[in-house]
Amino acid sequence: MVAAFLLLALPALSARVCSPETCFDGEPASSILAMDSGEEVYLTPGSYSDSNLNISTYDIVTVSGERPRSSVVPPPSTPFFFSSADYAGSVSQLHHWESAFFPDGWYGLVRPGVAIWGSVPKVRDLPITVDQLALVGSTACATPCGPGGACTPNANNTAGTCVCLPGWTGELCDTCMKGFFGPTCQSCEANCTVCDDGQGGTGACLGADKSPTACNCAHGSCTPSGGCDCAAGWTSTVTSSTSTRCSTCSDGFFQNGDDCQACPLGCTSCELRPGSVTPTCTSCRQSLSLTSSDPPTCAPAADCGDGLYWDASSSSCQSCSPACISCNGPETTDCLACAPPRIALQGSCVGYDVTTGVCESSLSGLTGVFVANNADSQCDACPAGCKTCTIPSFSSIASYDTHICQTCHDGYLMQGRKCVETCSDGFYAVNGTTCLPCDATCTTCVGTATTCTRCQSGLASNGQCVDACPANALPSNGTCLPCATDCASCSSPLSSTSCTACPSTRPILSNGRCLTFCPMTSYFDPATASCKPCDAGCASCTGPSTSECTSCRGGQFLSAGSCSAASCGKGGIAPDLGLCLAALVIQGGDRKLAFIAIPILFIIALSLWWCVRRQRKKRQHESAAFALRFRGQQLMDRLKAIKANTILGMNRVRPEEREEFDMVTAKTKKPGTWDSYMDLDHADRKGRDILPRNKGKSKAPDVESVSHGFAPPPPYYPGSAGPPIVGLGDSKTKIVSMGSPTSPDYQPRTLRPPPRPHRALASDQSIRTLHRVGQDSHGGFDQAFDEEEMRMGVRKSLPDVPYSPVFGAINGERAPHGWI
Repeated sequence: MVAAFLLLALPALSARVCSPETCFDGEPASSILAMDSGEEVYLTPGSYSDSNLNISTYDIVTVSGERPRSSVVPPPSTPFFFSSADYAGSVSQLHHWESAFFPDGWYGLVRPGVAIWGSVPKVRDLPITVDQLALVGSTACATPCGPGGACTPNANNTAGTCVCLPGWTGELCDTCMKGFFGPTCQSCEANCTVCDDGQGGTGACLGADKSPTACNCAHGSCTPSGGCDCAAGWTSTVTSSTSTRCSTCSDGFFQNGDDCQACPLGCTSCELRPGSVTPTCTSCRQSLSLTSSDPPTCAPAADCGDGLYWDASSSSCQSCSPACISCNGPETTDCLACAPPRIALQGSCVGYDVTTGVCESSLSGLTGVFVANNADSQCDACPAGCKTCTIPSFSSIASYDTHICQTCHDGYLMQGRKCVETCSDGFYAVNGTTCLPCDATCTTCVGTATTCTRCQSGLASNGQCVDACPANALPSNGTCLPCATDCASCSSPLSSTSCTACPSTRPILSNGRCLTFCPMTSYFDPATASCKPCDAGCASCTGPSTSECTSCRGGQFLSAGSCSAASCGKGGIAPDLGLCLAALVIQGGDRKLAFIAIPILFIIALSLWWCVRRQRKKRQHESAAFALRFRGQQLMDRLKAIKANTILGMNRVRPEEREEFDMVTAKTKKPGTWDSYMDLDHADRKGRDILPRNKGKSKAPDVESVSHGFAPPPPYYPGSAGPPIVGLGDSKTKIVSMGSPTSPDYQPRTLRPPPRPHRALASDQSIRTLHRVGQDSHGGFDQAFDEEEMRMGVRKSLPDVPYSPVFGAINGERAPHGWI
């Protein structure tokens, strides 16, 4: 294991940290250094004599692409922030940082009018308090970006482009995208198809609350299942899941704006050419041909008149079907114009509702609603936006233009009896479905009837009618339009390059622009609202004095806002980083000390492990001894139960039993006699510990006589005819020795003990010996226990020795019922 530690430590000692002037042995203390991939060498920015440096990575960022070998190490191309001073610690964000590095042309905005530049090895050395930065940006863009963007430089930091925030657009990110409104270009309502957008907009919804684009439908309405219900005259030619549906006119119809209208009679296809209001046929039905007129139409080879057609096979005019007014053949499907009460629809004669003019199109395969167009003798689609329409009081002379819409497709609002995408002047949208009229004081309004965007008299400003516009707005077409967000006042509305005064958020006026910070070598003077030059000793500053520097020129370091000459000693300074090279190195001496400390720590850890192992073994022995002591304590508790039987007179022992107990004790050469066994200690005589302590599974069996609660029998005297009788004079009454009177007929008899197993009685001292030996060692306890079992075996050979409950209690047995 020690060898493994050494192998890990040795590579670290081979690392070096270098500047163009010198090198230190040791690991880098900061991740701001570049690394030469050919060796484990970490480099500060600068020009080196070695032209074969292969700079592949910084610790903080991997250099993208293959870099040619060079003698120049560039600094990081973007700003970085660190959680500790001197560029140490983890890479941090715009808040809670202690050191920062800004490449040339980059800045960090502390607050409007105050920015920091260059290298900041210790944030506490700045002349101002910096809690966090509001913005980080670059000055590479030729024109400063607007409020909705930040300049991002190219790879060489020689030019840049403005990258816009969401909702902003334009080259300078100074205007709102479509669907965004207000000074900050916030989003309109998600379910609004058209809103009052732009920086001067109110965000009010001007259109419908649904759009057919939600289901990729160009003309129609979305179905609950996500499909597209095409408007009349439109069809889908979907070739993939991403294709727009309902974007093509059906056969026999042509596109006129958002409408698909019926082609002239006889045309199978037609188109509306630019500048023309009449469609031009591009193909004709069978037996018809295009004419040379302008626009071309489809006509038969010979004009036979109504009810007749030219038959080429007979070179004569033949009669049409009775269903046709004009035709190109004898069948009912050849009608060009149909006889009442039918009308043409895509080459077929269909019926229609005589009260509404709605054509029967269910058999045509077309979708949507069609109504009769008497002028063209055919059915035409409802106009754009109308999902259903009718012609009130329809008759043969009713005009198609008198139709009214009943419901609208997605993306349209109902205004009067027509479907429109946005409300007309004098109306405003309600709930994204209907247009209602504005208040009489408003020419136009949004959101509500009284929120005027133009007034009948005066100027509209923020929804109200006023006589003059406020300072940050200019009149335009009856409305006060605001200045750009950058400007407090302006010479042209909604233009970020025409500011005449600036707000506090962008306090610096320069060439018609309001900016947030001054150039690097200047500071913002609130008294004059302009930029003033820094002291000559500062590279950047926050004020005119020498103690208000935020960065220093080469060879100087920043301390408490002042720049002073660097004094680094060995190693010199780290170029462009504003500190000594030694501060960027964990030097070799420290590494050698760590190299020595590692094996010492290993030895200490090994010693601690050995001590823990030894203590663990000791605890194991103590646990085993405790188990033996606990077993002996159980034995003693059960013996005390037997003593209690004797004390309470519940144990009757014959004289020969006493002799036998003393004999067994003598054979085992153990001290103790029956008298010593019966002689209880002082604690027992006081009544303490008379009954056993029942603990868990070691609970001793209950004494049988106590549990049953009956009185003991009279004493038992072996070999006699009965207990002695005490005379009472001439009385015939006899009294037994226990003082209980008996009847005259009572005949004393011998009381025999109940049968019992033949086992030896263990002495109290013998059992205590077992307990004492058990405390000494586990083996000694087993030996003493075996000796006692041997004595029990001897007693088994004696037929008349009574049972002793000592070992019955020890082995968990219960004594037979009765008294002994």
